[in-house]
Amino acid sequence: MNKKRLFALPIVAVIVALLGISVMAASPATGVWKVFDRDNIDQSLNFKGDPISDPGLDLTTIPGLKADIEAKGLKASDFKFKVGYEVYQDPATYSTYNISTHNSHTVYFTVALAANEYAIVIHRDAGGYQFNIVTGPCSEVKISGINNFSPFYVYVGAKSTSPQTGDFAPAYIAMISVALISCGAIFAVRAKKATK
Repeated sequence: MNKKRLFALPIVAVIVALLGISVMAASPATGVWKVFDRDNIDQSLNFKGDPISDPGLDLTTIPGLKADIEAKGLKASDFKFKVGYEVYQDPATYSTYNISTHNSHTVYFTVALAANEYAIVIHRDAGGYQFNIVTGPCSEVKISGINNFSPFYVYVGAKSTSPQTGDFAPAYIAMISVALISCGAIFAVRAKKATK
């Protein structure tokens, strides 16, 4: 094998790995919502949901939330915004679906949590905030007792001492890159000896 090609192999692997890191970092969080009424009947067809961006909430200002977070051995700073939706009744169903007769509702969001992760589902309305803290592992999170519809936010976090998913990815990629470069160098030396 050509020595130049042999040396190029680990370099290409490193470039591909680095591109993989940037893609992972740039991938947007996605989620899907569902709405169930008080009888646990899926009423999602009567609602619409628009994704919303990070509201920049200070979690410590939501009454009662800081104490509940700390009771689980976490800090508010451990949580990062994951996904948000403006969930509201479809105007086309105003005449056929009366929210008040179906209250209270439960709203679900498809957000996967690892065993060491937590999610805070927050609902904001004119009267203030409601929240629910969910513990992983799970594939969706929820908040119950919803009597009116407005923005919902999901924040995800883990204890500071526990690395979150993907935290070790750069270290693993760096180790693999070093191993590939070392293998390339060994093969190059052997190939050089074999041609003598």
